[in-house]
Amino acid sequence: MIKIRFYLITIVILSQLISCSGQKIKKEKILGNWQVVNNDSNNIIYQEIFINDSNIYYYEINVGMRPKAEYYIENNILFHSQLGSKFDEIGELKIEGDTLTISGYNHQVSWRIINGPNVLERFVNNRVTKAEFWEAYLSRYEEWLNN
Repeated sequence: MIKIRFYLITIVILSQLISCSGQKIKKEKILGNWQVVNNDSNNIIYQEIFINDSNIYYYEINVGMRPKAEYYIENNILFHSQLGSKFDEIGELKIEGDTLTISGYNHQVSWRIINGPNVLERFVNNRVTKAEFWEAYLSRYEEWLNN
């Protein structure tokens, strides 16, 4: 069940990286720290991701850090591979302002760019402790719940 949710969320995020004008999404546009936006559905769980030039890192409220996934973008479609598996299509990407949307398999997930001193990128790169990251993560989670 958690694996299915993960793939659905990832599909939605990647789908939103495609711009409305149909322009090709460049990898540079998706780099950074993102938090899931949709919280009006029981199928969406709070998650933050960090995307660098070769991997996507996932942190989920109920699970913690998930295995990183290698990724690539082809024709505005996001593909990723975890733990050495084959690359799977996640979904179509669309970017509008500071929002990334991934659409696929009749689902859509939106992500908003986040910044700050205690984001997932800094935790992954050992620039903040787990405790510092966790405190900031919980604060963002609480705000997400109340929106």
